[in-house]
Amino acid sequence: MKRIIIFLSLLSLSFNGFSQIIDEAGKRKITTGFDLFTDIWMDKPAGMKTSAVNRGFNMFFLYNIPFGETNLTFSPGIGLSIHNMYSNSLLITDTTGTSDFVPFKTLYPDLNYKKNKLTVTYFDIPFEFIYKTRSNLRFSAGFKVGFLLQSHTKYRGNDYLNGNTDELKVKFFRLNNIDDYHYGVTARIGWKWINAFGYYSLSKLFTKNWGPEMYPVSVGISIIPFYPEPYKKKQ
Repeated sequence: MKRIIIFLSLLSLSFNGFSQIIDEAGKRKITTGFDLFTDIWMDKPAGMKTSAVNRGFNMFFLYNIPFGETNLTFSPGIGLSIHNMYSNSLLITDTTGTSDFVPFKTLYPDLNYKKNKLTVTYFDIPFEFIYKTRSNLRFSAGFKVGFLLQSHTKYRGNDYLNGNTDELKVKFFRLNNIDDYHYGVTARIGWKWINAFGYYSLSKLFTKNWGPEMYPVSVGISIIPFYPEPYKKKQ
């Protein structure tokens, strides 16, 4: 938690510094922010359980293209998203090359562990339609596609690799059969710099026919410290 607080503090300072060097016309064209959310993992394999809270993070930079002298914009941009899944299961690849999650208790009945998670990180290209009222209410709906940058698992607990109770801390990278892309729809609603956020993935975590057909639904909050003011007609 301490590292998260430090990171968010540095992020806020960077946004504030960035906003000070851009003129008012430039500010109307740019929206930047980040999302803090939890993933609800859908269509999990039988016996697999995930945590009630699976922390995730998005960062985004959008360029606002207004529809005339209105408060509606089309906003393409770039972003970074990180999805985590904390579970009771080990990701394995069988002799056919297919990936699956198998509960630890099925493989190692006496195993004790403190952490077991899978993380995927994507470079995103979002597109949003954003509408802001003069009272600073904000509504947006959009779509994004992302390209996989990294995938890994992280485990801490009994040493199941050597079959003893010594503590094992291990990460495995470049996981088999994780799809190279993800895509889905996004939505935000809120006031000024704080919004509710949602993302519904239309893609699966694994390549089709090579892993479970599971996917995340994300819900959380958006912090948008640098956003354009609503358009006001000249008198």
